[in-house]
Amino acid sequence: FILPQDRPLLLVHKDAVVNGLEGQVVYLAIDDKAVSRPLKTGQAHNGYIAVEGDIQPGDLVIVRGNERLRDNQSIQILRKQQ
Repeated sequence: FILPQDRPLLLVHKDAVVNGLEGQVVYLAIDDKAVSRPLKTGQAHNGYIAVEGDIQPGDLVIVRGNERLRDNQSIQILRKQQ
């Protein structure tokens, strides 16, 4: 798919994005805690969505069970996928 931008885009699985009262967020797994990061979403393709925000390539994004998480809640990682 063609995007009208010259810069690389960061994609996350569509299930990582949580819609909340204050907008859209993803939860990152950092030091056994769920840390929320607000973001803006862009175009979607094949189950992934382009995002902009305080998230970097290689960050561990929580995809399952994230709808009920709270910021800084303790978590246990059961499975990582690359």
